[in-house]
Amino acid sequence: EKMTRAVTLAQEKLEDVRRDGVPNSLTAAWANTEPYGSIAGASHHQRTLTIQPHFPISGLHTVTVEVRWDHDAHSTTLTTYLTK
Repeated sequence: EKMTRAVTLAQEKLEDVRRDGVPNSLTAAWANTEPYGSIAGASHHQRTLTIQPHFPISGLHTVTVEVRWDHDAHSTTLTTYLTK
């Protein structure tokens, strides 16, 4: 059940980024972590979103979401590529 929830959390965050787009001001790697206990309905999970320019292709970004659970005992990662 926790693994299924982790994959769902990762998919939801990727969809958020697809919908909202990559910030135009992003020129270097950027990361944001939602710590354990901060995600509604998923108190046993931690989620980290990383967006970084994908060199040498201008305007392409690598978007990675890693979700951990059971105090880092397990994790799953989803990655996609988006243009601005």
